[in-house]
Formats: sequence, C-alpha cells, structure tokens
Amino acid sequence: MLQRAMLSENVSRREVVFALARACELTNEIRKADALMQTLAPSDAAGYPPAHRYLAVRTGARVAVDRQLDDINEWFWHLSHANQTEDPDFQKAWGLYYLIGGDIEKAIEHLAVAARGEPALWLKLAEIQANAGDNDAVQRTLATAREQLERSYLMSPENDESLLLYATSLFYIGELPEAERLLEQGLAKEDNEAVRKLLAAIYVRMYDSKVARQETRSRSEAIQFLNKSLQYAPDFAPALTRLVGVAQGTNDTRDEGRKILREMIARGDASAMAHFALGSLEWTAGNKEVAKLNMSQAFALNPKLSVVANNFAFLLAQDEEADLDSALAIVNQALQQDPGNPNYLATRALIYRKQGELAKAAVDYPRALERYQNPQPIREQLASLYDQKGDPETAQAFRLATEK
Repeated sequence: MLQRAMLSENVSRREVVFALARACELTNEIRKADALMQTLAPSDAAGYPPAHRYLAVRTGARVAVDRQLDDINEWFWHLSHANQTEDPDFQKAWGLYYLIGGDIEKAIEHLAVAARGEPALWLKLAEIQANAGDNDAVQRTLATAREQLERSYLMSPENDESLLLYATSLFYIGELPEAERLLEQGLAKEDNEAVRKLLAAIYVRMYDSKVARQETRSRSEAIQFLNKSLQYAPDFAPALTRLVGVAQGTNDTRDEGRKILREMIARGDASAMAHFALGSLEWTAGNKEVAKLNMSQAFALNPKLSVVANNFAFLLAQDEEADLDSALAIVNQALQQDPGNPNYLATRALIYRKQGELAKAAVDYPRALERYQNPQPIREQLASLYDQKGDPETAQAFRLATEK
C-alpha cells in the first residue's frame, strides 16, 4: 500500500518513504530501511529531520554493541539535523557520540538525560565516571541506579533482564547478600547463564572480602566461596585465577584448592580453566608430571585460550628431552592471540635458547622486558644469554641493572 501511495500526487513523498522505511524496519529488512532513510537524509545536505534522527539513533545502537564506527562526521551530521532531540534514545546517541570523541563531560550530561528513560544507562554512567576517577560521582550514580532499577524490577519481577540489572546495581553498591538472594530466586524459576555469571562474580567478591581480613582461618573458609562461584559458572576465570593464587598460601589452603578443582572435574565440570588452575597448583607444589598432565588436558579442551597454551608450552620446555618444536608451535599460537604479552615472549625466548637460537631469544627477551611488571628475572636471563653469545660486558650490564 505504501509503495502504491508513492505513485500518488496527493501525498508527501518523503513522508511515505519514511513510513515505508519504518515498515521495512519492523519486518527486519534493516538494510532496505537504512537505504530508504539515506535517500531522505543525505550525509552532505539537510534532509528530512525524522530520517536524520533514525540514522543517528541507528548508528548509536550499533556503536553501543560493537564499538564500530564508519564515519564520525557523518554521525554528527545526522545528530545535528534531527528532530525530537529530547527523546531518550536520541540523547543516548549524543552521549555515545561524545564518549567516542573523548568528551567525557558532555557524554555524561547526555547519558544522564537518556538514563531517565532507560535506567540501565545509570550503570554505564557509573562505569564512565569510574574510568574518569570521579569516585564521589560514581557513588551518587550507583545510588540512583539502585533506586531506578529496583523500581523497574518491582514493576516486572518476572522479567529476567529487570532482575539482572537490579541485582547488578546491588553488586556494584556492595549489597551482596540481597543480590545473591534475588538471583537465586530467579534461577529457581528459570535457568539463565547471565544470572549464573553474576552469582559467580558475587561469590568472588565475597571471597576477596574474606581474604582481606588476613586471617588464616578466614582464608581457608573463603575458598568455599570460590567453590560456590565455580558451581554456578565452571569457566569463571576470576574464581579460577584466585584458586591458582591459593598455591602461594598455606598447605591447608593449597590442599583445599586442589580438592575443589578435583571435585569440579569429577562432577563433569572439566573445563579447560579448571585443569589449568589445577596444573598451576601442582606445578607450584613441585608435582611436575601431574602439572603437565593437567596442562595438556586444558590445552586439549580449549587450545584457543592463550594463557593455557603459553603455560603448557613452558612446561613442555622444562623436560630434559623436551619436544621443543611442539612447545614453540604452541607458544606461537598463544602469541597470535596476544602478540605483545611479555609472559608469552619470555616463554618463546626460553624455547629459542634451548634450541640454540640465541639471536631470536635476544629479540624476544628485550620485548618482554619492556612490559614485564617484575623485570629482574628477564634481566637475569639476558645476562646469561649474553654470556652465551660471548658478550660479557653486556651481560655484566644486565647483572648490575638486576642488583639495582
């Protein structure tokens, strides 16, 4: 009907084209809708204001999802020539435009207006303010987020998204038991992966709080929070990373960490990260064969996890009769995922040294040194390497730097 209407002389053609574009949008013909809108709102001339608004909001929605932007000047043009400028969706688009452009103050100003119609944006605002270092503003925004999101949740308590957003605000503001209660109630009604991950994050936060008391008993009890976290999300990296850190604690906590990980694996939650964490614990405890076995299993389960690939390559390189070619191929795989990672560069340099490729090792070690948080071990390796290369003066320079 709209296409036929375009042939009539008694209608506004641009209004009909606009209506047709919106109809295409509703039937999920997004490319056709965009193309029609662009005929009404060119990027180099003032066109039909509602079409400029549509394209400005569409660009903002795309940026919010994937942070991809073809032409920021074109986006500004549509924003500047649109109508209904006080609409929350449009204010959100302006806020994201300023955020991309680096004008944090204006981004916050527009997103605060948009948040009145989309309460979830209060959480985004708090994140922006935190990145800007304005802690007082963060606390005020989180308090508003809690209030607004609670209101939305009470209006539709059966809605998973409302539940998740409200619980997220409670998580950030530190009301962990209440967030835990709400999420567990939600899971009892219907399983939801996002709810499980937020519960896992809550238990990690509880673990951190318990450990902060710096009591041996508290640390031992705290590990149970990690156990709960991993029951809800077996792949939850923050919980597994903290379990690896348990290796630096007492024998009791180390044994408790081993027990939790092995129980996970026995339950069928044999994720790559679970085996990785157990392998790291066993390596620290000196059980090299068990460590290598678990690292091998972790790599087999998920060879794309760069940290797993790197550590597995490192363990392979430790053998007296190591398969250095395999170790090199595996660490190169890790470096494809994260080319500048200093740990991975140091692992590859170690493998090159064992292969006798001293020149290549002499390239990787300095690159690792640039980013290494604790540069002393790398300097020691470089000192030893330059001794091998027959340059004792450079070797001595690295030793002196190590002593400083």
